[in-house]
Amino acid sequence: MDWVLALSILAVILFVIHAIYSFQGSSPSKRSTSNLKSASIKSRAVSTDHDQFKSELTGVAVYNKDGTNRQKLIRDLKKGDELKLRLDSSREDKAPAIAVLGPSNQKIGYVDEVTSRILIPRLRQDIPFKVVVDRIKSAPRTSVKDVVVSIEKKAT
Repeated sequence: MDWVLALSILAVILFVIHAIYSFQGSSPSKRSTSNLKSASIKSRAVSTDHDQFKSELTGVAVYNKDGTNRQKLIRDLKKGDELKLRLDSSREDKAPAIAVLGPSNQKIGYVDEVTSRILIPRLRQDIPFKVVVDRIKSAPRTSVKDVVVSIEKKAT
């Protein structure tokens, strides 16, 4: 009977691990240790009232519809540069997202999914947010530059 309990506990543990990695969009076998460490910055509420966030942008390694290389736009950014948020529902296969626009009003990526879920209703209510480049970092073993932004509700 003890082995049945042990198998049940193991099944629950495996289910939880699978659920965690499914939510993050990858399996443990596809992630390196350094990626696991950096995954924690993808979304982080800085304040308990959800008025300040840090988000690692997604979609930074693709081209815009007009052919603009987002990585080229990112290389021109520096810490402290002010960016803009825009609701983007043009992605047919995905839920609405928040595009992040660089100083030239060209898309450089998207706010991560968790932060987007919190911010989308607020943006639809025209609540203003200030977005600045917090840091630009090199992805492990690639030439891709990742962008971490700070998002803060503007004082009204």
